[in-house]
Formats: sequence, C-alpha cells, structure tokens
Amino acid sequence: MKILNSTVKTIAALCIIGALFFSCSTNDTDERGTLVIKLPGSASARNAFTDFTELKYRIECGNSLEKVSLNAGSGVSFSISLSPGKWTVTLTALDAADQKIGSSEPETAVIKGGKTTSISIYVALDEYPYWGETLELFGQVYGGESQDYNFDKPYDHNADVYVKENTGGTGKISEGKLTFIIGAPGTKVSLKELLQKTDMYSNMDLSHDNAKGAFLDLGAESLKSGNNYTLRKKSITDTPPSTITEGVDYLYVDRDVTITAESDLNLNLKKGWNALYSKETITGNTGTFSLSLHNPALKWVLEFHGNDGSDSEPGKQ
Repeated sequence: MKILNSTVKTIAALCIIGALFFSCSTNDTDERGTLVIKLPGSASARNAFTDFTELKYRIECGNSLEKVSLNAGSGVSFSISLSPGKWTVTLTALDAADQKIGSSEPETAVIKGGKTTSISIYVALDEYPYWGETLELFGQVYGGESQDYNFDKPYDHNADVYVKENTGGTGKISEGKLTFIIGAPGTKVSLKELLQKTDMYSNMDLSHDNAKGAFLDLGAESLKSGNNYTLRKKSITDTPPSTITEGVDYLYVDRDVTITAESDLNLNLKKGWNALYSKETITGNTGTFSLSLHNPALKWVLEFHGNDGSDSEPGKQ
C-alpha cells in the first residue's frame, strides 16, 4: 500500500510538473505577437517601377527596451514576431546594390501577446520620379483645423480629397492619413501653355510642341469644420538670413518629352505621371531656384483656403 501510495504521489507530482511545463511553454509562445506590415498600392502602380526589379526593404522596429532590424525581399506584405508593447516601425527601400532609394515615415504599432497586428506603411522612392499611368499617394498629413497650421502638427481628422482644376481621381484623409489614386487625367491641355501660366516654368522649351499635360492640384474639405485646404508636399525651413522653400508637383504628360532652359535645365519626362521637385532659397533681396525630377519624402501639408474655397494666406504657428 505504501508503494502504491508513493507511486500515486509520484505520478501526481509528475502530472503537476508536466502541467506547469506545458503552461509555461504556452505562455512563452503567447508572450509574442505578430506584426504584419502591408505596403499599400495597386499592382499597376508597382509595375511602373520597372527599374527596380531587385527592390528590397530593411525593416526596423524599436521601443524603449529593444530593437529589431532585418532585411526582407521584394513583396507587398511582411510578418515579424515581436514581444508585446508599443513599437515604432520604419522601412527603408534598397536597390540591388543595397543602396538606399527611399524610406517611410515612422509608424506606431501596438503588439499584444498571441495576437496579430496589421499596419500599412507607405515608402517614398526618393530617386524615382516616374509613376506611369497610375499615381498613388499616401502618407501622414500635417496641419490644423484653422488658418494657423504647423508642419510639425499631425492632422488627425477626416477629409474628402479632390482634384481642384481637373477631373478624375479618388481619395480621402482618414484620421490624418492620406490615400489618393488617379489614372490619366480627364482634361489635358497644351503643355507649353500650361508651363507658361506659372512663373517658374515660363522660360522653358519643349522637345514636342504638341505635347499635352496636366498638373495635379489637390484640395481637401474637412468633414469636421467644412474648411477647404490646398494639399501639397511642402517644406519651409528658416535658417536666418535665408528661407528655403521646397515642394513637389506631379505633372502628367501624354508622351515622352524633354523640357530645357538656358539655365542648364534638362528634364526628361516620361509618358504618365512625373514628380517635379522645386527648391527656392531667399536671402535678403536675392534668391535662387532649382527644378529637378525628384520625389523626396516631404510632408503632406494642408494650407487653409476658407469655408468657400477663397484664398486666404495661412499663418505659421
């Protein structure tokens, strides 16, 4: 009987130890969660990047306790196992030679043990200004719900996004995040006449005088206040005695065309959407201006235009 009791006690003890071991193993597994990173964009837009067949990404996740960095091949979705907590996630686009060609803004993800968290991250390809027939725009928007705005203040409301002087395109701002897509614009005009309407493009020549085009002029109407805004990728940097203004304009052309000017300007536009980067530096009463095919990761900024769309000079906070 003593032997039997001892055997029962031993079996019971082993069961308890086994149960504890199983419980601990299960908890260890549940302690980690899965982060799924999605790259927004349609297949047609991604196919425009024909020069980047070897495109890949470096994913960096970090918080106050640890950092995780890994390289991932080309794709539109990635999964990473992370410990629970709040993580900051950034993506860097690399070419075949592991050279940086683009990056994302930091995004926040909250990981829960045993759960899957999904986030979408837009990577701006800085050195690739050609978008083909489909232009897709994403990113955090900055600005406020009044005439005062701040490039450093994230916009956190909802708004309808529209093309102000053309047709086509659909988009919105949802909790401060922009999504917009447009194909070939519904209205195209003489590219020469289009360029002559703006001071910065007025002294340029075209390789094809019959080329037609359209600029993308985006507006946004707040669903909260009804305020109307101009929406543009823009940056203003004050470094006394100089002020530097940078911006990106998206231009559609109906054929390959070269724009030249006496100031050694030579822009080789491709049929479809092109990103034009402008930089103006004002120092006292003098200024310099440059224009290039470039798509830097500037911030999307709302500039106030009143409740009826009338222009109103915004004031910087």
